Parts: sequence; structure tokens; C-alpha cells
Amino acid sequence: MDRILWWAMNIVVESVRELFGFHRYEFIIANLGIIFLLSNFCGGLLYSIILAQGKPRKEVPLKERISFRLLLLGWGFVLVFAVYFHAVLFGKITMSHFIFWAITLVSAPALAYFGSQLTYVIFQKKIEHNRAAYKAGVDKIRAAKAAQMTAATKAAADDKAAAERKKKMDAEIDAKIAKSRKEHKVGQI
Repeated sequence: MDRILWWAMNIVVESVRELFGFHRYEFIIANLGIIFLLSNFCGGLLYSIILAQGKPRKEVPLKERISFRLLLLGWGFVLVFAVYFHAVLFGKITMSHFIFWAITLVSAPALAYFGSQLTYVIFQKKIEHNRAAYKAGVDKIRAAKAAQMTAATKAAADDKAAAERKKKMDAEIDAKIAKSRKEHKVGQI
């Protein structure tokens, strides 16, 4: 098994070296590219699996997802390594090297998306069930809040009507007291 893996790695290293013209540190470059691309593919696979096996939750925009932030972090590492490699170790950059790094950076999100869609197809029913459960939970909370608001509005309307009735009764009582004082000449000299 180890020989097969070593043989496959040598084929990849030789292909990268011949295709893109790397002469030194080819193994490091090939490994970095393979690790970066496979990690994005595996991240895409795991995203849909976690989405399917997790609890119902709110859909998060792309820029707020951890996977997007990890992709940016990975891009940063690859760019730093490419600049270091070509500035310090290699001393120059050729067009074929630039194409290699560009292909690596561009294919990473494509592999992540491909991995995500691959497992999405497998776990589609569970993912859709979780989305529906989340929507049902949100709708239930909204219905409870609407009922609470309706009850509060009705109570406020009842309170307003009660306040007006009280005001009217107080006015009638004040009128009766004033009439009684006038008849009995209370407070007059």
C-alpha cells in the first residue's frame, strides 16, 4: 500500500515538475497544492454532511460561513508560500509558475463546491427536512409573537375604552359634587 501511494505521489510530482517547470522543491509544491485542494474538497464534503446531521438552523450568507473564511485563510497561506518560494528560494517567477498558482487558487473553491454538491445529493432529504423544521420553528415563534401582540393590542384597546369610561364617570361624579355643593352652599360665605 505504501509503495502504491509513493508511486502515485511521484507521478504527481513529476507531472507538476514537467508541466509547470519547477526544478527545485517540487515535492513541497506538489504536496502543498494537493493538500490545499483536497482540504477544500473535504471541507465541501463535510459542510453538507454537517448540515444534514446537525440540528435545524438559519441559513447563513456565504461571507459569514466558516468555510468561506477558511478558504480565504488558505488562499492567504498559499499566496504567502508562493511569494516566499519565488522571492527567496527560487529567485524568479515564470508564466508557467504563475499559471500553476492561479489554477490552484481558482480550483480550490470549485472543488469545495463540487464536494458540497456531491454530499448534498446524498443527504438532500435530511437537509431539506432540517430547513423545513427550522422554517416551521420560526413560523411558530412568529405566530406566538403575533398572538401576543394581538392580545396586547386588544388589552390596550380595552384599557383605552375602560379609561374613557372612567373619565366619563369621573366627570359625572365631579358634576354631581359641584351640583351638590351649589345646592347646599358648601364653601360659600
